[in-house]
Amino acid sequence: MKFTMRKKRDWKAWFEVGVFKRVVVLRNHEISRWQIMGLCATGAPVFIEAARGKCQIRAWTDFNQLALFLEAIGVQRYEVHNKAIK
Repeated sequence: MKFTMRKKRDWKAWFEVGVFKRVVVLRNHEISRWQIMGLCATGAPVFIEAARGKCQIRAWTDFNQLALFLEAIGVQRYEVHNKAIK
């Protein structure tokens, strides 16, 4: 199940009900579009937004699984934010 909400107020609502737990921010040059497609193919509740030199992976509920995946595809640097982006 994937969520594809585009507006910030929608994200805020989902964070409030606890659906989305974390936001992971990557540098765009560290993840390719093929890796992003692989990430989406896992079926996790994830939304990816690429803008301003960063790729944001929102709402991965199982962070350990995401960390293993990022390590497997060679992403070394990322930031984790535990609350909604305003």
